Amino acid sequence: MLEPVSSQKAQEILRADRKVFIAKGFEAASMDAVARTAGVSKATVYAHFKSKSELFAAIVAQVAGRLTGEIRAVMEARLPLREALMRIGVEFLDVLIDSERVRIFRMMVAEADRFPDLGRVFYRAGPLVMQDCLADFLAEAAAEGKLVVEDPGLAARQLLSLIKSDMHLRCLFDTGTRPSLAECQKQVAAAVEVFLKAYGTRPG
Repeated sequence: MLEPVSSQKAQEILRADRKVFIAKGFEAASMDAVARTAGVSKATVYAHFKSKSELFAAIVAQVAGRLTGEIRAVMEARLPLREALMRIGVEFLDVLIDSERVRIFRMMVAEADRFPDLGRVFYRAGPLVMQDCLADFLAEAAAEGKLVVEDPGLAARQLLSLIKSDMHLRCLFDTGTRPSLAECQKQVAAAVEVFLKAYGTRPG
């Protein structure tokens, strides 16, 4: 897992990086363009990030960090299980349908054939980090007797798939307006209900 990017200068570079990648695509984007957009020298960009792939990975890691931070906050808050899963699910869905992140996802898919390492970077820095963190949460809930889960990793992947359903695809292919908060909450509530019926504890 990548270390979080904390310095103000690195954050400015990442903001510029997102703009350049979205506008030009991964192949056409250059470290020179990122430097110009950020208002820094190319040497400064390279001092923080060694390559375009590392820059892209840092963007993905930022998104994953937001999600894993929410999961850890939920774990520390010791919320009732259903409420905890709802909070995690709404945050996850909000990230998935965010317009800027949808554009980054489109760019990543478009470039994956020419840059197979890019797909691996995306998966390891984003979805895998999220899945592992959620799996830890579910394992802890199972250890406390709140769930019956033999394979927390599988359960985490299933829950995330239930939550996103077709909503991510609808945004990816621009089939209409961004789903409302009420629609997202309804979808997450239905996903959590199905998940708890499959993995929740039963009397006796």
